[in-house]
Amino acid sequence: MVATLFTSDLVKAGLLSCAIGGGVGAGQFSSSLWATPGGFFRWKLFISVVLCTAFAGGLAGAKTQAAASALAVLAAFFIGALESLAGVAVTIVIKDQTEIGVGAGVYGSLRSLAGVLATSWRFSTDAPSAAILHTILTTKVTDSTENQIVPALLQAGLPPASVEPFLASLSAGNVEGAVAVPGATEQIVGVGAAALQAAYSNAFTLLYLVTIAFGGCSIIAAWFSPELEKHYTGNVMRRLHKTGKRDGKPFGIDGEKVVEVEHREKV
Repeated sequence: MVATLFTSDLVKAGLLSCAIGGGVGAGQFSSSLWATPGGFFRWKLFISVVLCTAFAGGLAGAKTQAAASALAVLAAFFIGALESLAGVAVTIVIKDQTEIGVGAGVYGSLRSLAGVLATSWRFSTDAPSAAILHTILTTKVTDSTENQIVPALLQAGLPPASVEPFLASLSAGNVEGAVAVPGATEQIVGVGAAALQAAYSNAFTLLYLVTIAFGGCSIIAAWFSPELEKHYTGNVMRRLHKTGKRDGKPFGIDGEKVVEVEHREKV
């Protein structure tokens, strides 16, 4: 999106792309601070899902670099928050806490599978992408190319035989290569660039509108999430090493809980 709509400068594009990774990281870190204080974990999870869906869907109407960057940071922030909150929720509700590793592993596998199906799944290197969002984007751009961009270029005076190499160069950001195509002029390059940008803008608009459907499913699921406060305890169900002693007494957790945990592990 950055490359096709906002800038072709590598440094600037790289900085703008940090909106996603930076937002996710900030959401993951901050949510670990406000997940449990004050309670209402279920509502924190629900509100995070709603805001994530709202900001991601709002990208459909973003027409400027500033607006898109701000919405992307906010959407990514709550994506990061959801990763932390959901990761805690799916493990803390397990009745047999000795299976916490299995629960977390299943959650992570399902989440990764869903992400791959949505973004970049290919049966093979030669097969077309089966990813939902990728398919929407490429289909919309292809349709716009055939019905809008090509007619606009032909009307501007570009020879039919030059259309394919012209678009290949222009899509790759190679303006000099596009100008060098037989029959191309700077005016035609301007027409092509504007038409290509409009095609990608419409495609991304549709793509972000589709994310609302996925967000809606998440909102429904979050609404039925259970209250977790009753599961808050100081027990350590799995330890990586034996409890240490200081002045002849266990430390790390109080002695009574140490006995309880050791009893459970023996069982």
